[in-house]
Amino acid sequence: GAVDCWGYNYYGNLGDGSTTNSNVPEHVSGLPTASSVSSGDSDTCAVASGHAYCWGENYDGQLGDGNDNSATTAQAVESISGVKEVVTGSESSCALVSGGVACWGNGEYGQLGGGVSRSSAGPETYPGLTKATQIFVGGDTTCAIVSKGAVDCSGSNEYAQLGLGYLGYSTSPSKVVNLKLA
Repeated sequence: GAVDCWGYNYYGNLGDGSTTNSNVPEHVSGLPTASSVSSGDSDTCAVASGHAYCWGENYDGQLGDGNDNSATTAQAVESISGVKEVVTGSESSCALVSGGVACWGNGEYGQLGGGVSRSSAGPETYPGLTKATQIFVGGDTTCAIVSKGAVDCSGSNEYAQLGLGYLGYSTSPSKVVNLKLA
């Protein structure tokens, strides 16, 4: 259940209380026994005792703690509980919680799913994903596996990465088209 990190640490990405790079594993401070961990570009989040904890860069609010101050130790995402999974992207994060999905951080392309393009320093409910079973956050997109294996996505769609059959971003969860379900 312990989490150790190593590598680049300019923003406190290693969670060891410092900003010194390390080529050996360093123990993350302030984190209870973790059940999973996810690392973004320069921030990391973990699930511990049904709560999300994040550390590292926070310029876009991707740590979910209500501000934009980077953190060198694990910080609890206070406003959500019942966390089953947390996934970090380049500048945003989402958590699979009891009853749906909550996202925070950079929402420039609508990847937070609230129907608008705006960022949030704290978790906000991602409407329309109440039956999500798994989530993915990558770059400027968010996708979720929903009922019966269908996939809903939102965010940047410059290269058709949302699978919607057209280019242009989507600020609300939209079904991936022509998906062959097994």
